[in-house]
Amino acid sequence: MKRRLIPWIIALTLVAVAGLIVLRGTRARSAPPPDAAATRSAALELLDVDVITARARALPRTLPVTGTIKALNVAQLKAKVPGVVQKLRVRTGEPVRRGQLIARIDPSDYEARVAQARSNLQAAQAQVDIAQRSVDNNR
Repeated sequence: MKRRLIPWIIALTLVAVAGLIVLRGTRARSAPPPDAAATRSAALELLDVDVITARARALPRTLPVTGTIKALNVAQLKAKVPGVVQKLRVRTGEPVRRGQLIARIDPSDYEARVAQARSNLQAAQAQVDIAQRSVDNNR
């Protein structure tokens, strides 16, 4: 018979302890708050605060953000002739317009080739003149 009563006694003890805990918690919540004026004055005495007078002023309208910028239009540039770039007229990332000069290639090689071609042309014209005179003389 004693063995049957032990579980009941333990269960009743646990229920009583739980009831006391709940009762104590509800009393702590329903306890009247301390005097609000006394608390406010104590808080005012303990806090050191700097006071600044508000003034109207212009604020910048900026929004710092992080991201990646991609161009709407991208063009691949390619020179029509090979050569050494003599002068760049724009910097990387700078916007350009259609037809704008971007870089200048050193023309010295091409100027020499043009001079050579002109001298070849003059020599060929001289040969044509000689041939024409020869034809005229043989008639």
